[in-house]
Amino acid sequence: MSGLALTSFGQTFTTMATDISGDTNPGDLDAKAVSVAHNVSQDSVWFLIETHNQRSGDYGYVIGINKDNNATNGNDWMGATNNSFKWDILIILSFSSLMQTSPTAFAMTADGNSLGAVNYKLIDGTKTRISIQRSLINTTGSFKFAAGVGSFDIESAGSLDDIPNTGSVAYPAATDINDVGNQSFSLWPNPAKESLQLALADGQYRYRVVDVNGRIQDSGEISVRSGNVCLHVNTFTPGNYTLVLTDERGRQSARLFTKQ
Repeated sequence: MSGLALTSFGQTFTTMATDISGDTNPGDLDAKAVSVAHNVSQDSVWFLIETHNQRSGDYGYVIGINKDNNATNGNDWMGATNNSFKWDILIILSFSSLMQTSPTAFAMTADGNSLGAVNYKLIDGTKTRISIQRSLINTTGSFKFAAGVGSFDIESAGSLDDIPNTGSVAYPAATDINDVGNQSFSLWPNPAKESLQLALADGQYRYRVVDVNGRIQDSGEISVRSGNVCLHVNTFTPGNYTLVLTDERGRQSARLFTKQ
């Protein structure tokens, strides 16, 4: 199940995939969910990985990214249930209590070249945030990925707990969105079944609704005069979408929403 997860870390995360509890090796991390946020102006993509159990002792996190959405190139994913997925970039965060005093986090390409260190934050015992430069992944912002958790030798042991365990997921394209997390408008309910209510400043707007593969599902114009606007989404296929608005001065802003 997907949905919008608002956090207190300065980003707006979209939950892209979840995983059941109890499907990992005893003592290893047990995957719960992975969420994503990005910001064009900061050239950053953040991954938020949650686990059912508390982090302790040795642990590892891995994220595989197919940056061009091409399933025929890249290296094979090491997870047992996502072995058809191929990655162009691999991000690893790991810790061994016997060999390290602090975690190691880095990214590398499929041909073994290092992309350098990546930023991370161990938020609490069940939440970990990992970030990488957006421009290293894809300048359009659209990519497919898989994630997993396990022990410190996660990249070689083949025992990781996949998220999701049914294949990769696609993050929406945002080729010309200045900031998916800005506060220029709000929408509700989210997730939505029939329609979205939009709270906007008075004016004329162009809008488009983009799916996770970058395809425009709806577009048009909105005129706002002292009131909220209703956008019908009842004909959309359930999933994650991006609503992009352009005002009369050409300024753009966007919100992610989920159609149930």
